[in-house]
Amino acid sequence: TFPSSGLDNIQSLANDDGNVFSGKDTVYVTFVGDSIKYRFKYSDPETTELASSFAPNGIIYAQNSILRLKGEIKGQYTVACNGTAPMGNIYLDDNITYHSDPRINPESKDLLGIVSKNNVLITNNTANQSSITVHASIYCEKGGFGAGWSAFTKPNGNIDLLGGIQNYSRVQIGVIKGTEIWGFNRKYKYDDRLMIASPPGYPGTGQLEIVSWFE
Repeated sequence: TFPSSGLDNIQSLANDDGNVFSGKDTVYVTFVGDSIKYRFKYSDPETTELASSFAPNGIIYAQNSILRLKGEIKGQYTVACNGTAPMGNIYLDDNITYHSDPRINPESKDLLGIVSKNNVLITNNTANQSSITVHASIYCEKGGFGAGWSAFTKPNGNIDLLGGIQNYSRVQIGVIKGTEIWGFNRKYKYDDRLMIASPPGYPGTGQLEIVSWFE
């Protein structure tokens, strides 16, 4: 059974030694290596803080908000968003990637969890019109991972995903138009480090063991 309260533990950990955003309709978070930038309106100036002191246990939690995410991850983090739809959705405004790609550097410790009460959606913006790269394990408790729009007008390239997806339902990423795919193609690669490790506080069943997977 898919968990129904997978974000409860994340909220508790964020309150303990992470970082909690509350009372904000929208939270923009950008990872920049060792730092995190955030703001609450697109027109606002960004506040920059050292990531290790901003969220010492690696957990960033937005309560009853929409969260918008992008950047380069250095370290191990879980970014979570809760709320009743449309709150509780996470939008990927651009690439979100590891500083050290584990496929190139097997010693990489960079790891990201993206955890949404509802959906994790690719933003329909200029940055995502030709492709998007995502390094993360993605969890959607009541929704799914996919495109944040359905009126596809052209090919949008690939969703280059390194990680994993656990979602309650499917969200459209493209449609077939003649001999072309308008929208995105899937280019998914399981991050096999997730067999023995997980991002901080990441939801799980506590009961299952992965013995194989199919790509």
